[in-house]
Amino acid sequence: MPQKHQSTKYNQGKYSPIPPELELLASEIVDAAYSVHKNLGPGLLEKIYEVCFCHELSKRGLYFNARWIFQFYMMVWSLMKV
Repeated sequence: MPQKHQSTKYNQGKYSPIPPELELLASEIVDAAYSVHKNLGPGLLEKIYEVCFCHELSKRGLYFNARWIFQFYMMVWSLMKV
């Protein structure tokens, strides 16, 4: 028997919309992570992914903290494996 889900109207008004600038930034970061993952594939050392991901972000003109952004990349990559 299918589960009954709450109506989307239940959550309406609880969350504010994401500002367009943040949405654009997030999509650029996720696209960069996807590009690195698609081009390199699985099985390499994390440091290689980190360097390539940082290079991809630099090519796109995005400034970052390398350790923090790599942790984000690993989170996105693990979601893409599902």
